[in-house]
Amino acid sequence: MIFTTESLQDAHRRKWGGSGADVKVYRAPGRVNLLGEHTDYTEGFVLAMALDLGCYVTRSKNASGELRVISENNGQERRWPTSALPVVQPMHDWSDYIVGVAKELFRAGYPVEPANLRVHSAVPMGAGLGSSAAIEVATALALLDGRAIPAVELIQLCRRAENRFAGAPCGVTDQFVSVTAEAGSLLEIDCRTLESRTVSWPEDIAILAVDSMVRSEAGLSGYRARIAECAEARERLGVRSLRDATLEQVASLPGELQGRARHVVSEKARVHAFVAADGPAERGQLLYASHASLRDDYAVSCAELDCLVDLARSIDGVYGARLTGGGFGGCTVNLVEVAHVPGFEEKIKAGYQAAYGIAPRVYRCVPAGGAAPQS
Repeated sequence: MIFTTESLQDAHRRKWGGSGADVKVYRAPGRVNLLGEHTDYTEGFVLAMALDLGCYVTRSKNASGELRVISENNGQERRWPTSALPVVQPMHDWSDYIVGVAKELFRAGYPVEPANLRVHSAVPMGAGLGSSAAIEVATALALLDGRAIPAVELIQLCRRAENRFAGAPCGVTDQFVSVTAEAGSLLEIDCRTLESRTVSWPEDIAILAVDSMVRSEAGLSGYRARIAECAEARERLGVRSLRDATLEQVASLPGELQGRARHVVSEKARVHAFVAADGPAERGQLLYASHASLRDDYAVSCAELDCLVDLARSIDGVYGARLTGGGFGGCTVNLVEVAHVPGFEEKIKAGYQAAYGIAPRVYRCVPAGGAAPQS
């Protein structure tokens, strides 16, 4: 959905009042990973892109001494005295992303002034498309209200908000892409050095995300378990991170640890191979290989995601598919020849509906630019 600056400002004024140019608008995009899943917290490599789906936060000043926030997605409102923000405790809901960012801004020396915020996100929650990072980054820009901040500091600040306050042990990919992406390009990210480079994308190959509509309660606990397993594998191998391990070393690990480490090491190689590949057929096979690795070695897929990937294999014009995001539900990402996009959408919806009685959502992913004020 496309939002205009004027429509967002008008909606803000209907809630909070004000007139003229007193309402500012900030946008931060969601993201989709092409390759490099579960590798950012092992200092590996990720290939991702920002989405044209974003989170919009509008801001106006108030004289109440409070930070006032309303989420248009669920109609809920929260208020906190700005003087109390450093000691506010988590509520274990959407507002934790807002307060977590405010607390990290305080810690970093950026005072948070009283303000009215309206949050509206077009990024589907829990779909593995970076919805929480989009909220965090857009909120940070709104609370900074034009104050300059280095990109890396903003990225790390938002990641800390999610880790420390919201309680999700995410890596750095989502925030990095939301802040630094360039329109029309993918980003290859080195999660150790936080260096990146743009990767051009051909116009005749569409990137589509298909939402299984599955939201698993096991996702967060499974994510934490994988982080712990990777840490144990790293310690057993005596390397700084699994990024530094070889497949020969990994073969010495016992049981599930071997599979977890094998995925990380092989996924690093797939990212590099994708960037160097000559065409969509080779790149598509790397996506299928990544899904098999995530399903068998990393054990983060589910029957519904496997079904979507299997359905994609049978549809004309599809080069590759795999789960994207943390897994246990959410979306697949698919490389589809542009001419075959309508047929793909029709067949993937019909096949999934027949299998599970659920209508999946399909999102056309257009590489977008990073977070910015809207004018």
